[in-house]
Amino acid sequence: MNKIYLLILAALMPFFALSQKQPKNKMKFGKVSVEELQMTQCAIDSTADAVILGEFYSYSIENIPNMGLKLNLEMFKRVKILNSNSINNLSNFQFELYPDASRINYFKAVTYNLENGQIIETPLDNESKFIEEDGDWQIYKYAFNNVKEGSVLEYKVNIQSSFIVDFPIYYSQTSYPIVWTELYVSYPELIDMKYFISGQVPLSYSSNDRINGIISDLWIFQNVPALKQDNFSIDVKNYFSKIKYELRRIAVPGVYYKEYTNSWNEISKDLIESDHVGELIKKKNYVQDIVAAVKADTTCKTVQSKVNLSKKLINTQYQWNSVNRLFPTWEFKNVIKEKSGNSADLNILLLATLKELNIPAKPVALSTRSHGMVVAENPSTKDLNYLITTFEADGKRFYVDAATDYSGINQLPEKCINGKALILDLTNPVWADITAGEKYNRKVLVKVNLDESLMISGNYQSKESGYAAQKIRREIFEEGSESEYISQQKNSYANYEIADYTLKDVPNYEKPVAVSFNFNYTQPVGDMGGFYTIDPILFKDFSVTPFVKETREVNIDFIYPMILDYTYILTLPQGFTIEELTTPQKVTNPDKTISFSYNVVANANTVTFNVKFQIDRTTYAIGQYEEVKSFFELFINKQNTPLIIKNN
Repeated sequence: MNKIYLLILAALMPFFALSQKQPKNKMKFGKVSVEELQMTQCAIDSTADAVILGEFYSYSIENIPNMGLKLNLEMFKRVKILNSNSINNLSNFQFELYPDASRINYFKAVTYNLENGQIIETPLDNESKFIEEDGDWQIYKYAFNNVKEGSVLEYKVNIQSSFIVDFPIYYSQTSYPIVWTELYVSYPELIDMKYFISGQVPLSYSSNDRINGIISDLWIFQNVPALKQDNFSIDVKNYFSKIKYELRRIAVPGVYYKEYTNSWNEISKDLIESDHVGELIKKKNYVQDIVAAVKADTTCKTVQSKVNLSKKLINTQYQWNSVNRLFPTWEFKNVIKEKSGNSADLNILLLATLKELNIPAKPVALSTRSHGMVVAENPSTKDLNYLITTFEADGKRFYVDAATDYSGINQLPEKCINGKALILDLTNPVWADITAGEKYNRKVLVKVNLDESLMISGNYQSKESGYAAQKIRREIFEEGSESEYISQQKNSYANYEIADYTLKDVPNYEKPVAVSFNFNYTQPVGDMGGFYTIDPILFKDFSVTPFVKETREVNIDFIYPMILDYTYILTLPQGFTIEELTTPQKVTNPDKTISFSYNVVANANTVTFNVKFQIDRTTYAIGQYEEVKSFFELFINKQNTPLIIKNN
């Protein structure tokens, strides 16, 4: 049986030098030691906020008499909380169930604390359990009780499922260091399985046995370092070391044979033919009023204008419930009745509208950034979690998300810009590269006045285009209204009094957002004994570098190209002169994808600063980290250079 399929050939290298003797771990549920509770630091990483003391996963397929094949999943995990920074992340956990085919046989979760030399146990109660519907799946969410610095948390669960194709991905690495993690997999030899291994964490031990018609695999990893989320990167989970098992076929010679390996063509065909996706797009009665309104609007002469108006009408009539989904709500009539739905619901409405308008459109299935990147070589519906819309006009393809009213045509929300997506079709699905259709573009003009009492006031104006405009629109959506957003912005500027804050063209996706306000800076300028220092570059996007690590373990991903263009005009009071001006500078990196310019001109009592920082590429490899890091340091250091003046 051809079992091993490795995604990356280089990944073979760490597995050659394995221990010949199986290491043992005697950790048992409920047997937490005083030493574990007294632990204050992780031996693997002294800076860690928490450490996973042990993880034990068992996935087994059994042929149970009178019940058939069943998948048994058992998970046991123990975690040490070293400081309060990790409590929010680790005191909650969840797992998914297919309710019509799964049941929980055993579940227990306990928090342990050391109080006055005694181990105090706090079991998880029913009030700390929540169940959330996710299409055909249920997500069981749990929250540990009485968690604090020094706690040890552990849970153990056993799930039995008739959905034997649902092998969870096993991650041998997380954002926290792991002392011990293992995976045990067993199944009858009449079942053909394959597995995929990826990542850089070396195995401590592995074995493969075939005894009495049962195949079993054991994987053990020890002292696994953490891999943490970095600034400007895709979700770090994409880089974790992992093992993924898939059921290929069941073959009982002369009795039974079934193939389980899907292809993307089959997945696409199933979605298009399903009552739950493809058939809903044909339901014109759901969108008759929207179609009529678009046809009645005489200003809608282009395909793009018709799509924009259709999306606007859907966003006006229906509220997105902030739930990301690949599949529409099962009872779609409830969406129509309640005027609220998930992301797929609203895109289904847009697709149905465009169909009635005779605009060629198709659904697009993708994985959001937090869900992980899709591996095209490994077909699975569970790797997809979001549905958007694509349409054609003038020989070009455009993408739009009907759910997010802060996004526009070819300006998808950031969460959707995550590599490849599948354009669904009955016979010919196509992979598409989903990239940012526009730049993050800010053009800022700040007029600053320094009065004779050395207090600063002025006026701020900016034109926010592309993803800079989308950022404002998204934050307005999240805050609930423009007024709430303005209030939040005014409060976010420390040491400033903000007045007359206005926004323009927020609802018009085709235009930049204009921002304007007046300000008073409440802190005096720096006094150096006859000389004064002024920070001339106010309202910075970056006041400190986002790249502080000496080395980087993951690629840099800016999501979109970026242009930051600032002009600052500073007017000095009578009698003040400039003692020292910063030297102008203009630099680019070797491939000219990053550029920075800084220019300053003095004229009488007015000084004009022009600062421009531009990034034309969205991704940079680990080997280019130092190059990108140096440019950010140059940019930030230059804009933070003070202007020195004196009073004559």
